Amino acid sequence: MAGRRSNGEKGRRVLRDDAALRRYFADLGDFMPMEGAHTGSAPDLWQTAAYMVKMANLDTLFMRWRSEDRGDKREGPTPWLSEAQIVGLFLVLTLKRRAPLFTEMAELLYYSDPALLATLGIERPQCSRQNMYDRAYNSYRRLTALMNPEPESLYRQMTKEQYAEKVAERDVEDCAKRRRRAVRFTAALLYGCWMLLPREVRKTKQIDVVIDSTRIESPSRPVANASKFASSDPTCSWYTRHGNHDADDPKNRKGTDKKAPESSRAKRMFVREHDVIEWAREFHLLALCVPGLPRIPLAAALDNPGKNIAENTLQVIDALLEAGFKIDHFICDMAYLPNTKMEELALPLRARGISGVFGYPRETTSLGLQATHGGAILVEGTWYCPSMPQNLIDASINYFLKAEGDPDRIDTETYDALLAQRRRYEFKVKQHPDSDGFRRLQCPSVGPYATAKCDYREMVPKNATGRTKIRKLDLIVPKPRVCSQQSVTFTPEVDGKFGQRYPYQSPEWRHYYSLGRQTIESINRSNKRGYYAPLNDPDWRPRRGWLNALIAGLAMIIATNVRKIIAWAWDQMDLANGYQKPRRRKRRRELSAGFTKPIALGPPPLDEAA
Repeated sequence: MAGRRSNGEKGRRVLRDDAALRRYFADLGDFMPMEGAHTGSAPDLWQTAAYMVKMANLDTLFMRWRSEDRGDKREGPTPWLSEAQIVGLFLVLTLKRRAPLFTEMAELLYYSDPALLATLGIERPQCSRQNMYDRAYNSYRRLTALMNPEPESLYRQMTKEQYAEKVAERDVEDCAKRRRRAVRFTAALLYGCWMLLPREVRKTKQIDVVIDSTRIESPSRPVANASKFASSDPTCSWYTRHGNHDADDPKNRKGTDKKAPESSRAKRMFVREHDVIEWAREFHLLALCVPGLPRIPLAAALDNPGKNIAENTLQVIDALLEAGFKIDHFICDMAYLPNTKMEELALPLRARGISGVFGYPRETTSLGLQATHGGAILVEGTWYCPSMPQNLIDASINYFLKAEGDPDRIDTETYDALLAQRRRYEFKVKQHPDSDGFRRLQCPSVGPYATAKCDYREMVPKNATGRTKIRKLDLIVPKPRVCSQQSVTFTPEVDGKFGQRYPYQSPEWRHYYSLGRQTIESINRSNKRGYYAPLNDPDWRPRRGWLNALIAGLAMIIATNVRKIIAWAWDQMDLANGYQKPRRRKRRRELSAGFTKPIALGPPPLDEAA
């Protein structure tokens, strides 16, 4: 009988076997996914790949695109393997934790039972393994021809002049059309993975998302600037860990504010000491970040490091909106917000009804006072009374940027207290944003829920309690517009770059930001684990070119998603069984914190010796 244990563990975990997993999804009336080299039966794994291809509706997509490209020409002979079956075979390989290579695919086709091949609608012919390899690769070439925006061949190394001539010969409109197709293909395949979740979970339409980029190393080597040859994977670029990851951008230097002292927290907290320079691309992964749901990427985009950040972000956002989701919070690092132009990302996100949660560069130009409007001051993303004391305005500057020993430097406890005091001066929402993004805010001394008391506002009773008194010395002269009007209209542009829903470093901000950042970093680590489907290992995706990297990378990301969905299902079964995870045992140094002091080295001071 299950009972309470000393470490807080309660109940019993469900036995991890296929029968229990099958019963769980059967009780829900849903499809059971499967992943792993040694777990589950072979039909379950093949059926998982076939189900995702079916839910993605790839056959219809490819048929429509072929018809558009063919025009009035007659359709040729039907190949042994269709484009959708090639994608399904890639998924089978990565679900079995095998590399998505054509040598592996040929073995899969040659040695698999005909009943398993029939799951994907494949009839095995009487031919050699080499012939299967050739026919599978021919179908893959048909697939890439539909979506490849880089039509030049990469089978031989070209000089830089030759490659520039090939690029100049591209049909710009046709390449843009094929890139849009690749974007549509990516969204459809990840939506097919989303359909593996139980029906009750898929009813969740309002979600929070987090985005981050993760590098994937190119399978080819870069070339020196002095070389006359171009790289064999010429559309990659240099990656660096700093800034927006574009190594060619001079802004991406180590550290934060150059003027900040070396002993400041900005120079010592969360600063990378080592850099990585690679010839690579970047996956922009937009992941689900809702408690109780599996943390999996729902949309992805592939590009060069630090290039087209805003465009790629809106691309993955629109993919979810078109699928019927409603996004509430958008959590990101500073490469996305606020370091992009507000016209390119921040304002389009607001127009879509999405609230950003992000941090600020630890610099004097980004922390503290950021903008003014009608007399109101924007301090770290939130509008405040213009009479807010200076020590509250500079709280983050004094916490992050001041050197040790500086009299203006504050500790963590004081910093949190100052942030709490800011709430008294925060402007209140009078009218939420309309269709054009215009909203009305009012002074914190106005209304029944006022938090401040100001001599400029005669309608506030002098004996009002629970309100912060604004000193006469702090009042702005002459009286600004926000102090004379009942409310003031704020356009989206006045705080488009820095504005966000929650005050910076507030408990609400820390909750969403820390949850999102931990989620996406965990996802990036899972996608690169060497014993599953390592996304960053170029040996798993040796084919060069943007589209080849996209297809192989998607197959590996989806295999990791399926593994996470299965792990989430086990957790749901444990919860239904009354199981609670044990509490982490505290370390001795945590238990003794505050009770012991280190023995000082050297002789005691003279006053103690006397």
